[in-house]
Amino acid sequence: AYQLELCQNYDLLKKLLSPVWSDFDHDPDLENFPENEKAEILLICGRLLLKFGRSKNLKNFIERGRDYLTLSIESFGESGNENKAAEARLAIADAYFLEGRDEEFLIYLDESEANYRGGKNDPVKLLMIVYRLVFYNR
Repeated sequence: AYQLELCQNYDLLKKLLSPVWSDFDHDPDLENFPENEKAEILLICGRLLLKFGRSKNLKNFIERGRDYLTLSIESFGESGNENKAAEARLAIADAYFLEGRDEEFLIYLDESEANYRGGKNDPVKLLMIVYRLVFYNR
C-alpha cells in the first residue's frame, strides 16, 4: 500500500483497500480487525485522503484524512507503538506544510521527532530531517 501511495496510484490503492473501504465518502469498515491493524489501515486511509483530497482540492477529504490519522495516532499510542504514531504525526505535518500552515506543521514535526525511536538512517527519521531542511531553507 505504501508503494502505491508513493507512486500516487490512487485507483490501484483504492482497489487494494476495497474490501474494507469501497467508497471514499464513507468510513472504512474496521469492525473485525484487531486494534493494531485498525491503526495501520487508518494510517493508510488518512494519508490517501490527504493526498487525494489535495490533488482534487477536496477540503472535506483533507479534514477526514487528518481525523483518520489522529485516530491512528491514538491507537498506536495506546498500544505503545510510538514509531508508527510518529509516522502518522508526520503525515499530518506534511499536510500542514503543503497548506503553508507553519505553526501547525512545526507542532506535528516536533512531536514526531520527540517520540520517534528509529535509527538515524531510518526512512521516517530521514524524512523528518528533510522537512526541517526544506522548512528552514525556503
